Amino acid sequence: MTTTAGLDPLQSPLLAAELPGLRTALDGEAILGHVQAALRPRHAIARSTPGQATYLGGAAVVRYRLESEGDPPSAALVTGRLFADRDACARYVEERLAPLAEAARGREELDLFATPVGVVEPLCMALQVFPVDGELPTLVEATDRRRMLGVLGQALPAAGGGGLVAEDCRVELGHYGRQHRCVLRYHVDTRAAGDGARRQLLAQDGRWEFGVPRCLGYLPDLQLALFEAIPGVPQVAQLLKARIQGRTGRGAEAERTLQEMGAKRKSEAPRYYLAEYLLRHGRRDEAIAILNDMLLQYRRGTVVWRYQERKWYYAAKKLLKTPPGAKPSPDREPERAANVV
Repeated sequence: MTTTAGLDPLQSPLLAAELPGLRTALDGEAILGHVQAALRPRHAIARSTPGQATYLGGAAVVRYRLESEGDPPSAALVTGRLFADRDACARYVEERLAPLAEAARGREELDLFATPVGVVEPLCMALQVFPVDGELPTLVEATDRRRMLGVLGQALPAAGGGGLVAEDCRVELGHYGRQHRCVLRYHVDTRAAGDGARRQLLAQDGRWEFGVPRCLGYLPDLQLALFEAIPGVPQVAQLLKARIQGRTGRGAEAERTLQEMGAKRKSEAPRYYLAEYLLRHGRRDEAIAILNDMLLQYRRGTVVWRYQERKWYYAAKKLLKTPPGAKPSPDREPERAANVV
């Protein structure tokens, strides 16, 4: 019989022998002093929170969110890469990270640290502060506001901004994947040529429920695919949070979150999970009303809306068949098939 402890990689003697520093690296309090010594922040780090962790076979990557005690306090993303031996760690820092640290010298977002690159020798771990990334070397340039202002200015005609001049650019982190990918959001302030009026070109609200962004070009020197902005608010993280709340005794919070998300009508996913939650807690009449309205809105919707929401429609029909007094069975099919934006 497999136990929970048996599934914990930190209990593996083979992994412990290969990467003896991994246990410390995954302990936010234990790693804090090592990070401060390696990166020498200008203000004390109040908290280090380990997040994404990936085993790569002979190496492992752990990402941290650091919060400083400065006034005002600030936060930074730091990635640690553990190696099986010190020589491999030293080579990685010298060949991959040191050139990027030099290229990022003087960047405002790195002011918190004396150096954006460091080594924790006892753990055989190399540290890098975002946007320095040894696996995404062009990220330093792609997050450089001054560099991208010129690049995006050239992309304005393709984005429907003919006759506009780019005046300023703000770079925002969208999604930072575990490896080899990062989504950035660029907010560009523009003005019409010969006109003092300013507006934001790539951060406008839209009237459609979802859209497919146009590709504005690919920049091979930056390994950057550039797309126009589309309206919408990411909801997957909120959905997961609400479902966890609902199954860990925090039902009132889960219900409130799902109601707020459902009111925005970006997807029927929140209303489906709200109905499922209500059925689980004996509030059948409220759940049935939500599910019936979901079916009604689906029939009234546009072709595009019906295509986008078809999985939730079929899931709602299935949920309606739950017998009175019975608990709904978990339905994971919508999660695999739906795309919530």
